[in-house]
Amino acid sequence: MFWSGIYLMYFSDKKLIDFHLIYPIIMIILFMFISIPLMEKKLANCDGYAEYRKTVSMLLPCRRKGN
Repeated sequence: MFWSGIYLMYFSDKKLIDFHLIYPIIMIILFMFISIPLMEKKLANCDGYAEYRKTVSMLLPCRRKGN
């Protein structure tokens, strides 16, 4: 979300959307397919993590699953 916000602030005064749109998309893809799975693998044996994972979505922790 941080890098997407930086992108939006940078291009907020410009009408033209150019190839820089790919940067926030690449960051989100890297988080979803590399960073988050590595962190979940590391935390898999921690107490209470399985319960936490059932209630919180993968990318946005403030959004609850099932709501």
